[in-house]
Amino acid sequence: MVKRMTKQKLALLLASVVTGATVTSAFAANTTNTASSFSAAQQEEIGKIAMEYLVNNPEVLIDASMELKAREDAKQNALRVSEAVKQKNALLNDKETPFEGNANGDVAIVKFLDYQCSYCIKSSPIVDAILAKNSDAKLLIKNFPILAKRSKLSDTAARVSLEVFKQQGEKGFAIYHQGIMQLGLDGEKLTEVNIQALVKKSGATVDLAQLEEWSPELMKTMKLAQDLRFSGTPAYVVMPVKGANEQNTTVLGGYVEEATLQAAVALAKQQG
Repeated sequence: MVKRMTKQKLALLLASVVTGATVTSAFAANTTNTASSFSAAQQEEIGKIAMEYLVNNPEVLIDASMELKAREDAKQNALRVSEAVKQKNALLNDKETPFEGNANGDVAIVKFLDYQCSYCIKSSPIVDAILAKNSDAKLLIKNFPILAKRSKLSDTAARVSLEVFKQQGEKGFAIYHQGIMQLGLDGEKLTEVNIQALVKKSGATVDLAQLEEWSPELMKTMKLAQDLRFSGTPAYVVMPVKGANEQNTTVLGGYVEEATLQAAVALAKQQG
């Protein structure tokens, strides 16, 4: 019995057990005998053969581990997409959420960001390029200041963006938002001084010490991010404004290339 099983099959079986990976159905069909089918001596021999193979071919464990991670990532992403569809009203219809692009667009790009997140800033030109190429797209900014414990300015910048949008609408918000993004792209540090300068440029009047009214909105976004299993920024949900489902909704975490974001927009255009 043991001799009929190749060293590679034994090693793959052991690797799947060690890493927790699921053995493919084809392989499982060829190895239906469980450990209880072997004698103690046979089990010891199997262990020695498999261990020898793994020592000489460590890439087997690496491959099994990578496969497990890919499967787990796919599972988590499916859960995020499902939750995004359930939360589409909160994602798309919160009147306090600032936006850029086509106000009546058919496709929504919802970006969770922290104004002091380097990758949020680095990805800004990519999002701008997507909006330029897709006149039917709308960018919604969900303020998710996860760096606030490290820097109070993350929280301040988020609250100010909400206040600017309230006072000056999308045009004033665009001036403020793009201004902060450009500061980061230019390598300049965010300060209260340049926040105030951008507020003035937007046409709004904001007292940085009087922004407590936005706490509920930030808490609401924090809860939404937690429900979507977002642990960092940037993070995106791309979906059609109408007819969103699990087939035309995409959830992306971290920095993404333009082609990836464009593919998500194209998928969202396949409404219903």
